[in-house]
Formats: sequence, C-alpha cells, structure tokens
Amino acid sequence: GGARGLCLPRERAGERDVVRRVVAALEEPRTAGSATAAVRRLADSAVPLVAAALARGGAKRPTLVRAAANAATEHGLAVIEPALRDRDRVVVLAALEALDAAHAAGVVPPDVLDGVFGDAAAHASRTLAARAALAGSDLPLRRALEDERDLARRLVIAVLALRHGDRVRDAVRVVDAAEGQRRALGVEALDVLLSREEATIALPLVRRDLTPEEQAAALRHVVPAERGLGEW
Repeated sequence: GGARGLCLPRERAGERDVVRRVVAALEEPRTAGSATAAVRRLADSAVPLVAAALARGGAKRPTLVRAAANAATEHGLAVIEPALRDRDRVVVLAALEALDAAHAAGVVPPDVLDGVFGDAAAHASRTLAARAALAGSDLPLRRALEDERDLARRLVIAVLALRHGDRVRDAVRVVDAAEGQRRALGVEALDVLLSREEATIALPLVRRDLTPEEQAAALRHVVPAERGLGEW
C-alpha cells in the first residue's frame, strides 16, 4: 500500500501484517513521512520490527534510523542499538545525530559512547598518519583520506554533544566560522567543557587551522582499534 494505507485506526495497531507494512514503508522515500507518523501511533507493536530492520541492514535508510531514535526515547537502547553497532561509521553517525535530535541522550549507556569515541579517535589517528605520509600522492587519494578524517571528526563531535549537550556544537560552530581571537575563545570553551581525555582527541580534530601533519602528531598517542588490514 501507499501512504494512504498508513493512516491506520488505533484498533488495528496490533496487527502484525500492518506493522510490517509500516516498517517497510519507512525504507521507501515516497512513504517515509507517513510511515514515521504511523510508527509513533503503533508504539510498542513497531519496536521489535524496527530493531530487526536495522539489524538486517535497513540502517542505511535515514528515515528508519530516525524512527528508531524516536522510539528509543520510550523503549530504550535495544531499538536503536543495531545502528550504533553497525560496521559502517556513516550509519553510526546518523544514529548519534538522530538520538541527539530526539533528545534521547540518556538512552545510550556510557560504555557504548566510549566505544564509538574510541573507534573514531583511532580512525582519525590512522587516517591522519596516512594523509601526512602521502602528502605528495595523487589528489583523489588525499581527498578520500580527508573525507575519512572529517567523518571521524563528526563522530567525535556527535558523541560529545550527547554527553555534554548543545554547548559542544555551539563551540564547534564558533571554531569553524570564526578567526583569530574569537576562534581561540571557541577552542577555550571546548577545553573547559570537556574532560582532559576528551580534549586531547577532540581539540586537534576540531581545529581546522592545524595542518594534517600537526593533527597527526597530536593524535599519535591514540592506539588504533583492532581491525584487520582489509577493514582499514
């Protein structure tokens, strides 16, 4: 059915075939908007199927991730956890940002955020080391490494925003947009907000005025995650 089929009377909300159709519609751009509203009405009935859709690879669909984040505010970590543990860091980032938008920071246990933060730091360290070592290489390769560095940067910021609130994003915006003394104030604000361990990772990544070589040197202490050569 199309979007019209998603306007469901409350008494049918428990029917499993209807729930399946709604969750499937989350993965189709044409029906995603209506399906998101329907998921809110279906409440408990939709949670297991939303989590299952994420686990089987539906996490690539932003609307499904957002629906899971909204459901997590009432139903806890289980519904969004498959996206947070996805091997694709872009999916993990989408889940973090969706949780932030849903004001669901309290849903994610500290150890899960620690794992994402540690993986992002290690990814940034290895990417920056490669970028510094390949300074004379072809432009597409350098750009690819810079894209990976930026992904790690966004993951670190997303974790810190969930931990510390909007002040982190506000300070990052100042660092990104300002120059001179105002930029320095943004860096100082981050330094005050974050723990010493967080700051040693976040500040070199956030500061775009540093060269890749300077960023690589600042993150040299980070121990890379145990990933195989093929994964890296």
